[in-house]
Amino acid sequence: MCRYHYPPPKAEELSGKCSDAWEAVYGSVLVRMVLDCTEYRIQAPSSRKAARTVWSDYKQGHTAKILAAIAPSGAFVWSSDAFPGRVSDIEICECSGFMDLVEEGDCYPADKGFDGLAASLREKLARVVAPPRRFRGVAQFTSDEREQGALQSNLRIHVERHFSRVQAWGVFSRKKISLLYADLIGNMFFVVTPLMQF
Repeated sequence: MCRYHYPPPKAEELSGKCSDAWEAVYGSVLVRMVLDCTEYRIQAPSSRKAARTVWSDYKQGHTAKILAAIAPSGAFVWSSDAFPGRVSDIEICECSGFMDLVEEGDCYPADKGFDGLAASLREKLARVVAPPRRFRGVAQFTSDEREQGALQSNLRIHVERHFSRVQAWGVFSRKKISLLYADLIGNMFFVVTPLMQF
């Protein structure tokens, strides 16, 4: 399920209003939302099958995973429900209702985990912009790739800052969230995120 915190900004609302930092990286391309996933550690389920489902290789632990989108202004726009940690970023995008939000001409800055979303977005005449990826056999990034990757990361860091504010709150601040709250993690995230913006 996908829940709006605020309506996604429209093209006419963003036109000419992005900061110089955004325009330096993305030019005149329409950036409506920045995408990222966040994971919260949960207690290990007693069932082996359930434990495998919520295991996250990235976090090396049992997690619940949420996809969120933040406007260039820094406001949380929407978030998905919580998914098991084993689910990939791309699968969450396709199952959460995110694709219903995509409009023609949209550009979505994201990290390298969202590279695989490019084909689905192309069908809607939109695109994802991720930092350059180094491939096997290529010794190092070019200076242009390094600079572009750093500029993109500097803008996406605002998403991480928002996530860290949420993590400092109540139940999210625990080392592991109790399984008693597992079904409520997405709802709690939805309630807490607007409060963390002030």
